[in-house]
Amino acid sequence: TIAFYSLGEKGIGTWIRTPGARNPQQRIEIIEPFKYGEVITTTVTTSQKFVQRGKPYLQMLLDFHNEKGVLKARWWCSLILPETQADVARFANA
Repeated sequence: TIAFYSLGEKGIGTWIRTPGARNPQQRIEIIEPFKYGEVITTTVTTSQKFVQRGKPYLQMLLDFHNEKGVLKARWWCSLILPETQADVARFANA
């Protein structure tokens, strides 16, 4: 998706690629169609962090704007994260 492409390999958005994470929910709102040639910028904001049923959840909001600052889409996504860095490493090295 445009989210994975625009986030790059470093920074706050890389949590989406956390090995072992599960995606229990997402919601995408297309506000205006994307047009060929537009330059899209993604802004990522942590909207919630919580523990539910003993598992750590992270919810993020991604806003996609074109080069004129027009909001094109919003993506709310949630992840259930592995509990520790060791758990992440175990998935990454499997």
